[in-house]
Amino acid sequence: MVVAPDFVFVHLSKTGGSFAAATIREVLCPSAISRKVHRLKTRDGMRMRIPFYKYRYDDVGDQHGVCNDIPKTEHGKTILSCIRNPFDLYVSEYTYNWWKQHPHRWFHDPAAVEKAYPDWRN
Repeated sequence: MVVAPDFVFVHLSKTGGSFAAATIREVLCPSAISRKVHRLKTRDGMRMRIPFYKYRYDDVGDQHGVCNDIPKTEHGKTILSCIRNPFDLYVSEYTYNWWKQHPHRWFHDPAAVEKAYPDWRN
């Protein structure tokens, strides 16, 4: 999650959000030295006081987040995120072998799903 002065970018998993977040960081803090100082400043979730350093964004929490993770001090800002075609997401998860890593979250019996939802093709 990236908190900028005017908006909050929430990075949802498998949506291209890493590229978007990196681009936002580059635009808001273009200097490579500033980015390194910023990483040092927010390392391990601790905020170091660096008086000469003026940053224009803040990383909050881990890489991925949800709107409930937005700090209360940032409520009211515009929320940005990336979305993805659901079918592309399923293809990506399949080729990424997501179904092997999380078998409990995959359909074990497609026939049972079809029986439970007989009109899904209509």
